[in-house]
Amino acid sequence: MRCEGTLTDTGAPSILPGPSSLTFMLSWTCNADCPHCYARAESRPAVRRLPSFGSDRIPHRNMDVATFREVIDRYPTVRYVDLASLGETLLYPHFHEVFDISRAKFDAVGATTNGELLDRFPEILDVPGCLTVSIDSLTTPRPGLTDAPWRNLREFAARPRHANRNINLNVVVSRVNVHECSALIDAAGAAGLTSISLLRAVHLEGTTVEANELPPDYPGMEEIISAGRARWPALMVVDFFRYFDGGLTIGDGAPCPWPSQMLLVSTDGTARPCCRIQGVDLGRFTADCDPFNHPDESRLRAQCAAGEWSEEFSACRVCYVRNGTGMRHTRSE
Repeated sequence: MRCEGTLTDTGAPSILPGPSSLTFMLSWTCNADCPHCYARAESRPAVRRLPSFGSDRIPHRNMDVATFREVIDRYPTVRYVDLASLGETLLYPHFHEVFDISRAKFDAVGATTNGELLDRFPEILDVPGCLTVSIDSLTTPRPGLTDAPWRNLREFAARPRHANRNINLNVVVSRVNVHECSALIDAAGAAGLTSISLLRAVHLEGTTVEANELPPDYPGMEEIISAGRARWPALMVVDFFRYFDGGLTIGDGAPCPWPSQMLLVSTDGTARPCCRIQGVDLGRFTADCDPFNHPDESRLRAQCAAGEWSEEFSACRVCYVRNGTGMRHTRSE
């Protein structure tokens, strides 16, 4: 499905040749049992109410390699792919294959993991891109995991690697581990990581851990982040705690670039605009459907250019990317 329009009233093109990056959700399989995870959506009333997480819509399966190949061959404009999942990416049974396909075809390859199996995939360091490892504590592993993730992450960071391989530490923050945030920032800085991203655990309503959810204006978080940036000026400390998922609204700036640059691809091959607008289904990649130029995607581009969003795109109003990259809030001056 393609739009026939040329330019919107705001000057945002409705037809584009293709995205520059693709994010693949390869699998729902996981080796951890994190209480804050969206994979628990079937038993979480707050998440079941979100458009993309109805209990009848969660595909507990892996992406077919044929689907992966079909999508990456669709757009010659793509330069970067991010291998991710709503489970554990490195448990995807075809990870070696899709990684080899990706590094042979693209300029850079990203990957997201909980780190438990990272030592089995040293080739990740061989190509440019961003490696994101999700660890919430220096002392207490995520449920189902061992102490291997932090050890693997430090060892990876210490190895000689391509100058353009960035390593990011993702931390999901709740009342359980908020007291460790300063120590985690220090550990990331001492290990020589590129960045640390602090995300707020959200949508815990209806779970056994709903009392652990923190408000975006949690007292002391701004000071923790500011002090961490001052101690480690070379480390990017990314504030997804306040500027994420209904938190503080970022000020006005350049239009969000994502609708003109990327697509997110689910395990079944269905495309979505990005990780923030999971409820908008752009269809599958077929001869008759070009998700990147789906009418909804073109409308999203126009609304981002205008700075005004209809209800289905309401997540854009509080998204951390709203001012262009969102990174002007994350580096120390």
